[in-house]
Amino acid sequence: MVACRYCGEAYLSEARIQSKFLEACKYNLQLSDNSRILIFFDSTSDAIVKMIKPAIAQSHYRVEFLALGSKRPYKTIPEEITKKVKDVDAVIGVYNYGDHDDWSMSELEFRMNIIDLMQNMPIRYAHAPGLSADMLANGSFQCDFKKIAEVAEALLSELDGAHLIHVTSPRGTDFHLKLTSRMKFETDAVIVPPGVETPGKTGNWPPGEVWVESYEKVERVGSVPVRIDSHGRIVSDICVGGIAATVDPKQPITIVVKSDGWLESYDSPDVRFKRVKDNWRADAAKWKVQPYTQELGIGLNDRARIGTGNLLEDEKARGTCHVAIGSYRSHTDFLIDRPTIKVTYMNGSAKAIMVDGKLQMV
Repeated sequence: MVACRYCGEAYLSEARIQSKFLEACKYNLQLSDNSRILIFFDSTSDAIVKMIKPAIAQSHYRVEFLALGSKRPYKTIPEEITKKVKDVDAVIGVYNYGDHDDWSMSELEFRMNIIDLMQNMPIRYAHAPGLSADMLANGSFQCDFKKIAEVAEALLSELDGAHLIHVTSPRGTDFHLKLTSRMKFETDAVIVPPGVETPGKTGNWPPGEVWVESYEKVERVGSVPVRIDSHGRIVSDICVGGIAATVDPKQPITIVVKSDGWLESYDSPDVRFKRVKDNWRADAAKWKVQPYTQELGIGLNDRARIGTGNLLEDEKARGTCHVAIGSYRSHTDFLIDRPTIKVTYMNGSAKAIMVDGKLQMV
């Protein structure tokens, strides 16, 4: 282990970081020689960009870098991005919030608009909100990208035809979801268009999850979203989306969802996580829609570290799952440690795909 010349972080080796970046381009984005890539990055990601530039120089990709500037929080999509995405095969967006936890929430609408733009273009978009040099060097980005794609494919096969899902955990989660035939599981282990509902495909970097979400969102004030039919208790004991802090397992967050998928109650003994309710309240006032179940995700990345307080890494960790609650265009992920996930299929058969955090098909 040596120190990075750019940011001072300890890491394995420059060569390994750079080879992992190229591995991600090959197996996750499935790019070929001469593919055109746009990499845009925020004002705190210079060290990350400097880490990967040597890899780009050695590759056959045609890459352009675009700095977003230092004025934060970002509000509107720069015109350069709107123009340049028309002429590329893939886009990588890097945001490193560092100590500025508030930027994650204040730039949410900006990031959602970026995703909307990318998903309506026939391109691959690797979305990295919170990617850090430490994660790139020592954590989830050091995964075997080819192997994760294979595991994701196997799990997607296991989940094909899922109708009822029951999630339990040692700390008290007891949550039921009912899926319709239109609700299909997706993965970010391979980010290749077309998406299920859109011409483009978006996924997080680092990758490593399989998820299912409600297939329609609220598009106007007062409209009723298509929710995942769900009910029960969620006990989150790792971390929460949008807040750079870990949950004390002895003081977990408890969420109760009513039988129709709407939120019934939210309780956190830790004041740091109480602002989730404030965010929901603001969204509800704006869109006239109360929080509801939006997503179930299952982590696959065996190099992702649990308890970093950075959702981008924690939610990918193998041995975890997460349930997302939100309203309109955003949601908050709540991580659950060591879940057991049982699936009942449309044909009436049933099996456990995860037991105490262990995938049963791996």
